[in-house]
Amino acid sequence: MSDTPSPGAAREQFRRRFGCLFILLAIVSLPALVAAVSFAIWFGTVQGELDSLTARIVDRGEPLWFSDLAPKPVDPTEDGTPLFMAAIAKVQPTSRAFEIRLGGNPGADPVLLADLEANAEALELLRQAISRPQFRLTLDFETDHPWSVTLEPVQDSRKFIYLLEREMLHAIGSGDHRRVVRAVQDMFGLCDMFRDEPCLI
Repeated sequence: MSDTPSPGAAREQFRRRFGCLFILLAIVSLPALVAAVSFAIWFGTVQGELDSLTARIVDRGEPLWFSDLAPKPVDPTEDGTPLFMAAIAKVQPTSRAFEIRLGGNPGADPVLLADLEANAEALELLRQAISRPQFRLTLDFETDHPWSVTLEPVQDSRKFIYLLEREMLHAIGSGDHRRVVRAVQDMFGLCDMFRDEPCLI
């Protein structure tokens, strides 16, 4: 006697297995379907609220997208940005030795004088940049990820504050009062230069 099932029994067994598989897939798919529908409803509600809030912000005339902060084209002869970037490129490292020895006459300190002479060109370019009425950093305002924009020039501006402090100390020690006033004015000018910059640290 053979153990092989008849063709009819084999088909019936196949249908039962297929039916069980179908029921199992239905049971597994139902929660996923419910979750997908629930998410679609939630997302539609949130999107509607966001669109409504966005419309109110736009109606107030406030900047909404990062691209709205992009500067308008200006006359190149009035733009101090290229000069500022050129000044950053010319900055030379300063010595820590002067800071350690600070307490004598800064007007006669050879380390301080060497720092200032090495950065004379950078400071001159900075003064030219400050004298221009326009300044805005060249950033990618069309990016979809503004949080990834790097702001090294903003950080680098601190180097000029350090240099101007050194120049002020040297001028005080040298008795050059006019140069002291100019260094202080340049510090204020550097701060004012960033008045329209939307991204500051």
